[in-house]
Order: sequence, then structure tokens, then C-alpha cells
Amino acid sequence: MEKVNISVKAILLFLVSLSIFLINLDKPMIYILDEAKNAECAREMLVSGNYIVPYFNGQLRTDKPPLHYFFMVLSYKIFGVSAFSARFFSAVFGALTILISFLFSRKYLCEKTGWLTAIVLLASLHYNF
Repeated sequence: MEKVNISVKAILLFLVSLSIFLINLDKPMIYILDEAKNAECAREMLVSGNYIVPYFNGQLRTDKPPLHYFFMVLSYKIFGVSAFSARFFSAVFGALTILISFLFSRKYLCEKTGWLTAIVLLASLHYNF
């Protein structure tokens, strides 16, 4: 098994990406129907203590894998129930995706391609939303 060489540049890329994603994370209120349902489902899990079966307004909710709700509940426990905490782990995993894309491209292509991959992904409007 090969060691993973994560450089200072890669860690800096992750931190910059995370910072960009966390800026104003709570400013737009939760208004998209799916996001609202996911956030409420996680809140109901937190309130009820039932972390096995996800419910939304008393109805079984199987639209998302439960791991998505587990991370939301964890964030609710850390930061309290808010739009920021509902989106927190999405921002973390978004920054990790940029890091992994960079590391993969750098390893199999070249450093320049890794940076271009990270910059293009970070600058993509749809990815940021």
C-alpha cells in the first residue's frame, strides 16, 4: 500500500476551499423544498432520538441515505439547529472533494493539471450552490 503524500499546498487548498464554502453559509434561508425536508428530517431525528428510521412529519422518508441525516444531526448537536449547521458537512465534504480531485489529478497527470482541476471545480457556480 502506497503512502499518501499530502503537502502543505494541499492542506492550504483544503482550508481555502472550506473557507470559501463556509462564508455566508447561513445567509440564504432554507427555501428549497428538498433541503427543507432534509433539514427537518434530521431535526426530527435529533428530537425523537430515533437515529435508525428517518421520518418527515410522521411519514417515513427514504429519499436520502441515512448517513446524510446522521451528519446533519451531528452538526445540530455541535452548532445548534440552524441553516448553517444543516449545511456545514456539505461544505466540509465539498472542500474534501476539491482536495481529492487535486490529489488524484496531481498523482496521475501533473501538478499543473491538479491545480487547474481544483480551481475549475472551486469556480464552478453549480458546484458552489
